Amino acid sequence: MVMALLKSGVLEKHLQELKDEDQTLGDDRKPVLLQIRSIIPVLEEGDLFPDRGFYLKVSDASHAMYVSLPQEQNDMILSNKLKLGQFIYVHKLEKSEPVPLIRGLTPVPGRRPCEGSPEDIHSPTALVKFL
Repeated sequence: MVMALLKSGVLEKHLQELKDEDQTLGDDRKPVLLQIRSIIPVLEEGDLFPDRGFYLKVSDASHAMYVSLPQEQNDMILSNKLKLGQFIYVHKLEKSEPVPLIRGLTPVPGRRPCEGSPEDIHSPTALVKFL
């Protein structure tokens, strides 16, 4: 069995693809491996149930950033199918506010220790007004 390894720069590459609107990419791209470092529920004021989804902080070997899940995948977190330290394969990121949206998420079974201190690509304080 081959052990999956995080690679530096894949998050920056995906963000660059979001910025290059003229660039058309096929769906035959190879998914990238990321690690879940944090899961934050998005709560409606006065309600403890996360009815507005979740933000995930994901990282490659050198960078980290917040992303969100499509609404239909929120149950993956609620049913404990996505966990801290878990690796996930991501096919692409889509433009969304306040953070990009993950498309084509495939979890890798098991959890691993979060290694290193990846540099944040954008400030987590940008999320404060939405949390």
